[in-house]
Amino acid sequence: MGSGPVVTASPWKGIVYAIGIVVSLVTYSYCQERIMTRPFVVKGEERLFTETGFLVLANRLSAAAAAAVMLVAFDGVRALAPQAPIDRFPLVSVANLLATTCQYEALKWISLPTQALLKCAKLIPVMVLSTLLSKRTYTTIDYSSAVLVGLGTASFMNGNITSRVADQGNSWIGLVLMFGNIFFDSLLMAYQERLFLGYRLSSNSQMLYVNLFSGLLSLLSCIPGGALRSSLSLLSSSRQFARELCLLTLGAVSAQFFITSTIKEFGAVFFGTVITVSYPPPANR
Repeated sequence: MGSGPVVTASPWKGIVYAIGIVVSLVTYSYCQERIMTRPFVVKGEERLFTETGFLVLANRLSAAAAAAVMLVAFDGVRALAPQAPIDRFPLVSVANLLATTCQYEALKWISLPTQALLKCAKLIPVMVLSTLLSKRTYTTIDYSSAVLVGLGTASFMNGNITSRVADQGNSWIGLVLMFGNIFFDSLLMAYQERLFLGYRLSSNSQMLYVNLFSGLLSLLSCIPGGALRSSLSLLSSSRQFARELCLLTLGAVSAQFFITSTIKEFGAVFFGTVITVSYPPPANR
């Protein structure tokens, strides 16, 4: 689909990456909904977790640490040096942070099945942004196929779309947040693809520096208002929250590895296609 650098990676590698993305995102999605919509019992009282910035912070620091370990393990300490100009990473990090924050916040207003269906509409913005940023070109058939996929997923948008913790009339807030997620996520993929096309950059190196900048921004957003303190308090007093946070970060880190590798070797639109087919229409619970 579309023109650009010729893909030379093995099709079998693409299948492995696709399976890894699906398994990782299923784990990640389950844990994020569980953490954001169901209360945790602390000293006999139910406590609903609402600090999305802390989840972003935990995911980004875990991903940066994992990327650093893999760089040192496979290529030595020298591999930790940035493989692209350092000023190329902050913009990717901002898109990453905004996309993830919109995704977590949306779960306060809409259900996970609704969120999953909306993510299937990502192909068109990915194609447009890849054309603008990476100079890829796509045919009318490519765009028509993407539109049909979007219309197909929209046909499943019926029934109750509201989150279990939100009022019925406020689901529009979640929809607005998800449109923000789709835009920033598409921008993120296009920027990642542009970095790979412009520099001899490894997947782990991009993971390291994008997540370091995102982690710093997340930390700065968590400190005001006591979000960091309250999240750490819950983490220390609820084993259930600690377990689910560990599973969430594991899913997020493995998903980032497979996603970054897929974009590097197969392009942003291939990844967008994997995301689309990995979200079958689920039933509202």
